[in-house]
Amino acid sequence: MKTTENKIEACEKLLGELKAELLKIKEPEFKAGEWVYWRGAQPTYAKLERKIGDRWVLNIFGDITTHNSCNEKFICHVTKDEIKNHLIEEAEKRGYKEGVKVKCLSEIGNPGILKNRINEYDIEKDKLWHYSSDGATLIYKQGKWAEIIEEKPVITFDGVEYSETTLRSLIKKATE
Repeated sequence: MKTTENKIEACEKLLGELKAELLKIKEPEFKAGEWVYWRGAQPTYAKLERKIGDRWVLNIFGDITTHNSCNEKFICHVTKDEIKNHLIEEAEKRGYKEGVKVKCLSEIGNPGILKNRINEYDIEKDKLWHYSSDGATLIYKQGKWAEIIEEKPVITFDGVEYSETTLRSLIKKATE
């Protein structure tokens, strides 16, 4: 009988110690400007814009509409690599792929043609860079994306360069 009582006492003591340890654990603290993963209706990565009462307003690439708010129980902290991978995936969805010409978001960067995969994310400044032998091109900065420059195809005919539109117009006139 004493053995059972000893086991019960030991279990109660352990339970008390576990409860004391659980009380020491703090809820994760979040702050404005921080990247998080939102486990809401449409799970995604977002930046915390501001807190209103017990809810955070989420900034999803500049969209901070009222439906983008949530309770802290639906968000969690993320690593730099998770953010970088998410931004690279988003950049590719938006058309930032090899061969695309972009206007750099930085005055010190180069506008240029993307030659390989985007490859550097600066978490402190929230910037996504593409580096190549031609230099650096800033394609994402704090929710803003660089402009993709649409280039009209140029066709060389008999040593003269023509835009596709001009060449079509000349062909149409010649066949009338």
